[in-house]
Amino acid sequence: MEENPVQYLLRLHLRK
Repeated sequence: MEENPVQYLLRLHLRK
């Protein structure tokens, strides 16, 4: 799994 800064922000927005 690649931990990118964009994915991190998206996760915060999605809050899954």
